[in-house]
Amino acid sequence: MFGTLVLAAGGGAAAAESGGPRIYFHEPVYDYGTVVVGAVIKHVFTFTNTGNQTLVIEEVKSTCGCTAAGAWSRKTEPGNSGTIPVEFHTGHFNGPTAKPVTVICNDTNQAGVTLELKGIVWHPIDVVPAAAAFSGVLETPTNMYRTIHITNREDQPLILSEPKSNQRAIAAEITTNVPGRSYDLTVKLVPPLGAGNVFGEVSMNTSSSNMPALTVSVWAIAQPAVMVLPAQVQLPPGPFTNQLTRSVSVRNNGPTPLELSDLSISAKGVDAKLYELQKGQNFTVMLTFPEVFETAKGDTYELSFKSNNPKFPTLRVPIVRR
Repeated sequence: MFGTLVLAAGGGAAAAESGGPRIYFHEPVYDYGTVVVGAVIKHVFTFTNTGNQTLVIEEVKSTCGCTAAGAWSRKTEPGNSGTIPVEFHTGHFNGPTAKPVTVICNDTNQAGVTLELKGIVWHPIDVVPAAAAFSGVLETPTNMYRTIHITNREDQPLILSEPKSNQRAIAAEITTNVPGRSYDLTVKLVPPLGAGNVFGEVSMNTSSSNMPALTVSVWAIAQPAVMVLPAQVQLPPGPFTNQLTRSVSVRNNGPTPLELSDLSISAKGVDAKLYELQKGQNFTVMLTFPEVFETAKGDTYELSFKSNNPKFPTLRVPIVRR
């Protein structure tokens, strides 16, 4: 539901009697009606300087990157008109949509004027959710797949091709619920995922002339079941003038409580203590290096301990000199 906007001072003669520049938009709200998702709406707003001094438009900005102002009329003399072209990319919107555009100018009565593009973005094929998103510890079957519901909004039956993925770690298959009307797209992650995050997409051809291709974005941000920070302990050049302490944090991201044991360090004279901050979840290892501890550049040591996680039976943290 769209409200009525009062966007400009009174028109013509009344505005001209007052001193200074005055901006007046002939149609501050543009209704583009109903469009198919993906359409680019282009419109030119027209204004007149009804004041008695030069009107300067300093900035035209939108609330998001979907609406962009083109080369607007920056200076307009009294009695003359100018234009502000805008574009609205509808690709990520659905249903009734209103996009404001703010015009900043030197009109002292209204330094900021709001224009609006409004209408309805129609999806001939409804996709819910719009993307397949994965995050967390991606190891069990239940968190390795997502279901996308596809519904045909057109009168003609919808036919979909077999889905194709642009990533090895992403697989997809389509299931028909109601022929020509309703489908489920199952997106699966294919192990091993390897290091780093996964970004890709699944695409299908359709029989719809309004949307001949359908693309579903897929992203996965995986966390290790056991996270150790920092990945290595760095020491300054020795010898130290005082005792030096360093800490290593261990966090359990998995569903099974974590148990750590057999803490050891290869450097002589270094004290290492393990503290369980949250049972089965968070731990800290405190390392205390004595004053007499000396390291030469290139010397390396190692902190190690065991865990009950079968994928991380032994955790190792290198200790190096900067």
